Amino acid sequence: MPNHRLIAIIDDDLSYRKATERLLHAYGWECRSFESAKAFLDIDKVEVISCLLLDIHMPEMTGIDLLKQLRSKGIEISCLFVTAHMLSDSQMAIVDKFKAEVLPKPCDAPYLIEAIARACVGSKAS
Repeated sequence: MPNHRLIAIIDDDLSYRKATERLLHAYGWECRSFESAKAFLDIDKVEVISCLLLDIHMPEMTGIDLLKQLRSKGIEISCLFVTAHMLSDSQMAIVDKFKAEVLPKPCDAPYLIEAIARACVGSKAS
């Protein structure tokens, strides 16, 4: 896997973020994690991110709301949503509109790595 691609892990669950960071590092990916959508929005260079690994259900701002905000600003980053919950029909319609993939939480490591690789193929960041 190309290690010049930066994956952003945005999830309010610290243990999930840490475990996912370890997994991605083991596969050669660079990653940075954020405890909330707001924390992610506070970074200076969003354009260096190749892929968002984004929890849907977070306090204050959901993953879907974050992606809507990024898209409204013209920021096109590949996105993989992770969730332990079923999505409503309206949530699925939004996910489909943004051409994002939804992964179960927890997700098998090989499946997660393959999904990230697929997402990064179409990413504009390199």
